[in-house]
Amino acid sequence: MIPAGMKGPPITFADFVAIALAAAGESTCRSQRGAVAFSGRENETRELVAVGFNQQPTGPCDGSERCKATCRREAVHAEQALILSGIDLAAGGSVEVIHVKAIAGELAPSGGPDCIECAKLLRFAGVVAVWLYHVDGWRRYLIAEFHELSIHGEYLRLRT
Repeated sequence: MIPAGMKGPPITFADFVAIALAAAGESTCRSQRGAVAFSGRENETRELVAVGFNQQPTGPCDGSERCKATCRREAVHAEQALILSGIDLAAGGSVEVIHVKAIAGELAPSGGPDCIECAKLLRFAGVVAVWLYHVDGWRRYLIAEFHELSIHGEYLRLRT
């Protein structure tokens, strides 16, 4: 236990990733996703702002083919859950989001930005950047780029 008035060790990027992975593990959806919103830059004290994971709005996925087939359209995405938590993501002015995809509890590449719904909500909420994990490591997308790439990714996904 930390005595009153004293702070614990700084929260690292790896800590936020671990929190997002744990959140993804709470999802009953076919594609387990988690997200963490944090404030503060690398050389500042970082603070956890909100945590979310993807989920059906009516409760856990029942595993049916219908649930699996409609998940992308019906589930609340991890980033949307952050916003719906009621936390003011724009407070403090430098909130960033880490998005993770988990397979069997392990970090997996999440692909590029392709969800325009999440992109526009995060941008409107005042998030400044989104982090995605790729096969070659983490990439930080400024929110305008994330939004633009999501528009393009959504368009490509719908055309195939």
